Amino acid sequence: MKQMRQLGEFFRQRYAPWFVSPNFNVTEVHIRSSEADRALTSAQAMLSGFFPPSKNEEFEAGLVLFHLLYKTSGNLDLVMAANSNTFQRTYCLLKPTNFQCPKFSQIKNTVIAKNIEKVTNNYKQLFDFLGNVTGVGSNVTFDTVVELYDIVREVQNNMTQPEWVYKTWP
Repeated sequence: MKQMRQLGEFFRQRYAPWFVSPNFNVTEVHIRSSEADRALTSAQAMLSGFFPPSKNEEFEAGLVLFHLLYKTSGNLDLVMAANSNTFQRTYCLLKPTNFQCPKFSQIKNTVIAKNIEKVTNNYKQLFDFLGNVTGVGSNVTFDTVVELYDIVREVQNNMTQPEWVYKTWP
C-alpha cells in the first residue's frame, strides 16, 4: 500500500497540475480495477497519494478521516472467442490473456507434456528414489514430485523430517 500511495504522489506531482483539479472530483477521475480486494486496496492507496487529504479533512490531529468514493461496475466486455462463432464475457483490459483459444491450449499442453517427459527421463533415478521413500512406488509422477516441494516449507519452519529429505544429489 505504501508503494501505491507513493505512486499516487508521483503521479500527482507529474500530472495533476495539467489534467485534474487539486481536489478529488468524481467526474474527473476514473480508475479501472478488477473486483479483487487487493486490486481495490491498491486503487484506493494510489488515489490517496494522488489526492492527499486537506486540513479540513483531518478528523483529529494526525487522524485523517478521508474517504475516496469508488465503485465497481462488474461489467464484463463481450468478445468473440478465437476460432469460434461464440462470444465470451471477460475483462479485456484487466485480463488480456483471459481468452479461450483451443489452438493455444493445444500447443501449451504439448509443450508442457514434452517438458515433463524430459524432466522425468533426466531425473529417473530421483523419481524412483522418491517412489520408494514416499510409499508411492513405481506410480510416482511429475505431479507427485511437485507436491513434495511443500517439504521445503516444512524444513524452513524447523519441522522434523525423515533422513531421506536431506539426501544430496549430484
